[in-house]
Amino acid sequence: GTIIPPPASVPVLALRRSDPGAHALLAMDGSSERAGKPDRVAALVVFRAVADGPVRRPEEGAYLGLFTRPRFASNVTAADRGKTATYFARWANAKGEPGPWSNALSVAIAA
Repeated sequence: GTIIPPPASVPVLALRRSDPGAHALLAMDGSSERAGKPDRVAALVVFRAVADGPVRRPEEGAYLGLFTRPRFASNVTAADRGKTATYFARWANAKGEPGPWSNALSVAIAA
């Protein structure tokens, strides 16, 4: 079989919509700036931190999920209203080997 290396592309995250209880997000291929996964990428690994303000490092967040589509949702609770959700993501190949982290995307949690 062909060896598929970890992804080199950096995902770019964008907020599609912010509703009470959920954020709708979109991942784009940073190398082409088009929506969707780059070639030979199986999924997007997403981490999220909920804090009083934006956080700077992915290690400050917790695993949110593994998404196979570029559009995904993040549920937030009423207890988090007024806080900030900061998202970090990285592409992964079919073996689960991750590429580089995206920049942070910080979004206010609607009251």
